[in-house]
Amino acid sequence: MRTLEIMEDIDELLAKQQSDQQRIDQDGVRIFESQLPSTDKLSVPFNEQGSNDFGIDGEIQILMNKRVTGEKYKVQIKSSEHVKYIQGGKKVSFSLDIRSAYSLVKIEKIPTALVVVDTIQKKVFWLAIQIDKTVENSLMKKLSKENKEILKNQSVTVHIDIQQQLTPDTFTKMYDELKTSSLQLAENNVVS
Repeated sequence: MRTLEIMEDIDELLAKQQSDQQRIDQDGVRIFESQLPSTDKLSVPFNEQGSNDFGIDGEIQILMNKRVTGEKYKVQIKSSEHVKYIQGGKKVSFSLDIRSAYSLVKIEKIPTALVVVDTIQKKVFWLAIQIDKTVENSLMKKLSKENKEILKNQSVTVHIDIQQQLTPDTFTKMYDELKTSSLQLAENNVVS
C-alpha cells in the first residue's frame, strides 16, 4: 500500500499543469471573442492560430449579412490580470517586448490589431498597431541605439485610449482603423 501512496505523490508532483499565464491567456481569448459582434448583419468570427503563431494569435473574418466578405485581419492578444491604467484611468499602458513590436509594426503585412485584455474587469482594448505613429516612433528610437546587443531585453510601451474599448457595439471603430491600416500597408508596399 505504501508503494501506491508514493506513486500517487510522484504523479501529483510531476504531472503537467496549466500555468497561471496559460489560464489567463485562455480567459483573454474567451473575453475577446465575447466582445465581437455576432448578428445577422455583422458577424466576426475569431479563428485562433496554432501554438507556433510567431506573435499572431489568430484572425478575425468579416461576414456581412451572413456572407463572407473576404476581409481578414490579424489579432495579437495580450491578456493580464494586472492591466496598468494611467492618466487617471484614461489610458491602458502595456509593455510589448521589442521583437514583438518590431514584428507587428515593421514585418507583418496584414493589418493587425494589438488587443489588451483585462481579465479581471473583463475589458478589451485594441490598437491598429501598424498605423500608430507613437508606437512606431518609440520603436525607431530604441532601434537607433548604437549598442544593438541591449535590444534583446528592451520593450516598447504602448498606450491605448480607453475609448478604444472593444464591445460588439464599438467594433466598427476598430474595423474602420484596420481598413485604414490595410490601405496604409498597401501604400507602403507600393513605395518599397
